[in-house]
Amino acid sequence: MSTQPELTRDEARRLAVTAQRLAGPRPQPDATGIMETVHALGCLQIDAVRAVEQTQYLVLWSRLGPYDPAELDRLTFDEAQLFEYWAHCASIVPATDYPLHTARMRHYRTRAHASNTWIDANPRLYRHVIDRLRVDGPLPTDAFDDLADVPWQSSGWNDNRNPAMMLSLLWARGEVMIAGRAQRRRLWQLTEHYLPAEVRQETLTDAEIERRAVVRALEALGVGTARHVREHFLRGRYPNLAETLDALVDDGTVQPVTVHDADGSPLGKEPWYMATSRRPDLARIRAGAWTPRTTLLSPFDNLICDRTRTAQLFDFDYRVEIYVPKAKRQFGYYVLPILHGDRFIGRLDLQMDRKQHRLVVNAGYREADAPDDETTAAQVAAAITSLAGFLDAAAVDVTGPMPAPWQRALT
Repeated sequence: MSTQPELTRDEARRLAVTAQRLAGPRPQPDATGIMETVHALGCLQIDAVRAVEQTQYLVLWSRLGPYDPAELDRLTFDEAQLFEYWAHCASIVPATDYPLHTARMRHYRTRAHASNTWIDANPRLYRHVIDRLRVDGPLPTDAFDDLADVPWQSSGWNDNRNPAMMLSLLWARGEVMIAGRAQRRRLWQLTEHYLPAEVRQETLTDAEIERRAVVRALEALGVGTARHVREHFLRGRYPNLAETLDALVDDGTVQPVTVHDADGSPLGKEPWYMATSRRPDLARIRAGAWTPRTTLLSPFDNLICDRTRTAQLFDFDYRVEIYVPKAKRQFGYYVLPILHGDRFIGRLDLQMDRKQHRLVVNAGYREADAPDDETTAAQVAAAITSLAGFLDAAAVDVTGPMPAPWQRALT
């Protein structure tokens, strides 16, 4: 008889929400809580859109509640406990995870590609950037002279600025880091001057990196399939995923599980996996010791960044409509899903009016099967009010359609 654990879809959802630090007591809204949360998630996606607030700050608010966003910047740029690099997208990642990102850096340094050919063709510009940073860093992009002997053949996005291209490529190769921002301009520094030596000393093989990354991804997912792992954390950088999962199962770090839908049928066609470190969380869920929360999520939140998984596990179809023409948008420009316990019960089209200090609700939408009782409405209103407080909004203004119970709870 098989001893493979069997989870209901509800249990799988709750395990996923727990792993994402979106259930139970909130972490402290301080440096310790921020570091604990970023390590649990693996990364915070960076996005410049401030229709409400930049996503890296919103993702933390969803878990910590109101906190000081300057603390995230301090941990990143002053203390270098975090740094910016590419995880599933451009992200903020823990400095202690630096060894996990070195495989990508090695790839960019050694690949036969036009970018490396261009760097090699411009030794004067390369040495100028490195030498200036060694003496005067951190420096903004416009502090460097254009000493390129061979201009970068721009497609337009870098506006033919050769120093900017050199810095971006050296960042991908791990030679320089983003060490701060001044008026939203990047400040660059040599990696050896930015990250502590102790985090740069550990050398891992690509196989060791993949093994650790798979475990980190599964711990952050709570439960997931190989496809879910492939899309999470070090997205697309699991070249030997099947073999790595087998090895982790063999040594007891990961275990296969079965996830059943409400009708008892298997959820999806792929095998599911769970990090064995998540067993205590599953036990608490099954014992009824699971404390739900109601919160709003950034469009780029880690819980929903894999849209296919979100639909499969949560039966919630979510798409970012920022780049959709206004007339063709279904819900709005910057829409925050409402997570209520282990279910998505609606979405809010929000906008922060910074001139008038108002959080504007352009529209609110309730999912067809969502509860419409006054208690739930009060929890939705509390989440909106908490976000307004975090953004220093003096008021919440509802300017468009919204479920009546939610609107009453806000007044």
